[in-house]
This record gives sequence, structure tokens and C-alpha cells, in this order.
Amino acid sequence: VGGVPYAAYQEYGFHGSETVRAQLRLVKKAFGRPIAPRPVAVRSYARRVDYPAHSYLRAALAENPQAPPHVLARLAGDAYAYVLCRVAAHRLTPAEALPRLAPRADGPTAQGLLSRKELAPETLAALATHPETAVRAGTARHPRVPPEVLLTLSGDPCRAVRWAAFRRKQTP
Repeated sequence: VGGVPYAAYQEYGFHGSETVRAQLRLVKKAFGRPIAPRPVAVRSYARRVDYPAHSYLRAALAENPQAPPHVLARLAGDAYAYVLCRVAAHRLTPAEALPRLAPRADGPTAQGLLSRKELAPETLAALATHPETAVRAGTARHPRVPPEVLLTLSGDPCRAVRWAAFRRKQTP
């Protein structure tokens, strides 16, 4: 990735074995005590690596205010929650990419979606069934929420969600 040999390990993680080449190591300590430096030959060996993904590049791209819309649309399919949160709130994310975020949105991603004015009715309907109360209440307060979604939210078990739904003028 970008000419940096370890960037792919950082970005996507790595699970498998890798071979470490034979090398000369300069040993300066033995059994926790300092010794006179001396070179020691280390033979080639294989080791098991279980390194998780840390999406530094994708997250930085999703936070970039000049990120191209087609790149943001592609990042909407990412598996990393922090990237999804940033894509949902990004002003240049295309409206057609937003419905893909709703079914798997955690709390911050759903709040990022609700900050967008151009949400489709099916996206708002998906957010109306979110497990977090704040997301359902935010859905009821969204300016483009359809009346049938408001009707559903007016029967929510949580009083805060029902109150947010009843405060809307178009509640049936």
C-alpha cells in the first residue's frame, strides 16, 4: 500500500505464518545483565502471526473533507465501525450509499446518518427499529420521517421515543 511494505498488515491485519530470514543480531544483554556487545547468528525460522486490522488509512480517508464521493460510497461497505461512522456523517457521501449503512449501524453511525437531511424513507424505517433509544428518538425527530414510521414509533415501548414521535406535527 503506497510503497510501505507493512501498511497492508496495519490496514487489513494478518493471520498466518511468516518466515524470518537468518540474521546477525548484536547482543548487549544476557540473562538481564549487560555484557560486552557481540554478534550472534540467528537461524531462519517461521512464526505464527495473529495481527488484527487497524484501519488507519480508510478512517483517515473517510474523515478527509475532500474525499471523492465514489470513494466514500465504496467505504460504506467497510466492516470497520469507525470508518462507517465517518462515512455516514460525511457531507459528500452519496445519498444512494446511505441505505447500505442503516442495517448494520451502531449508535454513532446511526447518529451520523440522522445528521443527514436527504435520507430515504426506507433508511429511516430501518433506523426506527434500531436497538438504541436515542437512535429511535432521533429518527422520530428527523425532518423527512414518513408518517407510517412515526406511527410505528408512537407505539414504541420507550417513553422518550413516543414523546419525540408525538411532538411531530404529521403524526397521524
